[in-house]
Amino acid sequence: MPTVQATGKVTDGAGRVGIELRSIREDQDRDRLLILDPRSFELLGAQTVALDALASRLGVPTGAVTENTVILERAATDQIQAP
Repeated sequence: MPTVQATGKVTDGAGRVGIELRSIREDQDRDRLLILDPRSFELLGAQTVALDALASRLGVPTGAVTENTVILERAATDQIQAP
C-alpha cells in the first residue's frame, strides 16, 4: 500500500516495543498508526496522532496522540456474549 510506511520502533500503551506502521496521506488531518509485535507481527495496538489542522481544532500540540488502543489479550471462541 503506497500510503503505509514502516517507520521504526514505537512503544505501545502497555510499554511493549513494536514496529510502527503509519498511514500517511496528504489529505488527512491525522495519522493512523498500527503497532505490530516485531516477532509474530500480531497487532499490539493502534494510535491516532493529530496533525496541524486537527491539533489546532482540539487545542493540542501537533503530534499529540488523540486515540490509543492497546490489545492485551486475544482468543478464538465460538461463543458470542450478549451486550
